Amino acid sequence: MLGLLVEDSTMVEARYGAEFAKEEINRNGGLNGRPVDISIKSMEGPWGVGSKKAVDLVFDEQAWALVGLLNGRNSHLAEQVAAKTDIPFVSAWASDPTLSKAYVPQFFNCVPNSEQQARAILDDLIEKHGSDTWILVSDDDYDSRIATESLKKLDDLEMNRASEHFKCASPDDFKALTSMIRVRRPGALVVFCEPRLSLQLIRFLRSGEILLPVYTSMNLLHEQTFSLLVSERLEDVYFVNRGTWMTDRDSDFMREFQGRFGRYPGAMAAYAYDAIQVLAEAIVESGSDRKKLKQSLSKTSYSGKTDTIEFDRFGNLKSTLPVEVTSSKNLYVSKP
Repeated sequence: MLGLLVEDSTMVEARYGAEFAKEEINRNGGLNGRPVDISIKSMEGPWGVGSKKAVDLVFDEQAWALVGLLNGRNSHLAEQVAAKTDIPFVSAWASDPTLSKAYVPQFFNCVPNSEQQARAILDDLIEKHGSDTWILVSDDDYDSRIATESLKKLDDLEMNRASEHFKCASPDDFKALTSMIRVRRPGALVVFCEPRLSLQLIRFLRSGEILLPVYTSMNLLHEQTFSLLVSERLEDVYFVNRGTWMTDRDSDFMREFQGRFGRYPGAMAAYAYDAIQVLAEAIVESGSDRKKLKQSLSKTSYSGKTDTIEFDRFGNLKSTLPVEVTSSKNLYVSKP
């Protein structure tokens, strides 16, 4: 049995992706002849509740490994449980680079961390906008702060400094940002706010005919905002992405997922699917030997919906794997 941890009970993308992977694995004979099952628990509630949910999966339900579609703070809780119980924790959403810097050998991350995302964003900014200035917009959300720190550190190191750093706490700050844009005339914006605030800001800018390119992190592809980003056709939005899951409209994954669940898969579904498949391959490779599972995961080379997944010695995606910036114009339509 595998344990899946999600942010709250209203989220369905991660559940759908994991269930799709489970059904596919079981159709193909299961894991070494045994069917795979997934127990899903939500980490919603007061701070720290998530630790108990992770512990319950390990001790009460005998989970072989944990998969997390979580933010950075909750991922740290799951990582601590994995370290204390010596079972693998495969993160499929959090981009906090300090997760790997805790040097927990049970930790594996299927997504590019914020340092890798910052590298891709900065490279694209320089390539497309040259010496043009740009404005970094962020709020005080935990993951936003981590992304901002990663980009600013890299930007300062390379002496390609943004013209301004604007702190945006709420929609009340949008007009002040608009005034700054009209005065500074930047070539682009980089927006690292929590997903809903980022989407509100992009809508506000476009409604005011401010058509600047907007760069952002994978967080904008969160379940809360992804379908709206697709349906509203917001253009000139650039975000980090891997694989072809969102542009390959004719893939079996797209068709079967849409037929099963009545919707196309979003980013969280694709990453949940790949995380379960990565674990399944590792379990088969280890011969269903719990003690060998970590070693099998460390040798993973899986080609999935979100591109190749291989881990470095700290559990990050290997830095040699491509992390690219994708335009919102490449998003598939929300309905077939």
